[in-house]
Amino acid sequence: AQRPGRQSLIAWIGASIDDSQQDRFLSEELHRLLSNARFTEERAECQQNLADWLQGVAGVLTQDGNRRQMTGSYAEGWANSLVQVNGRTAADSDNDWTVLVAGQEFHLEGGCKGKYGSCRDDATRLQVTKGHALVAVGA
Repeated sequence: AQRPGRQSLIAWIGASIDDSQQDRFLSEELHRLLSNARFTEERAECQQNLADWLQGVAGVLTQDGNRRQMTGSYAEGWANSLVQVNGRTAADSDNDWTVLVAGQEFHLEGGCKGKYGSCRDDATRLQVTKGHALVAVGA
């Protein structure tokens, strides 16, 4: 159960149990907070439907053959929900877009270690700041 440079099996199992209990506690705490904020399955579904509709409108407006996809919290239906439940977009909310360009391959800086042989040395590496990959204009 013990190898040099490795955790003992018993310690690993104990940590897994602790993680499991912590995950359960955090899940229950999140449920309590969302319930207290009056989040409901119906409101979440409505928010998601609105986000899906907005994605469709954006596709019509951009007319780019669905290359541009709304991503992030807004597309997932959360952007209007975390701060307020009145359907209005928070002032500090951002709407993220991903543009898919055929033939381009990007890797997140520090995120690709070549573990699976998918990383090429000449791949463009992007810095990530506050959850956003920074792409140079015209890249």
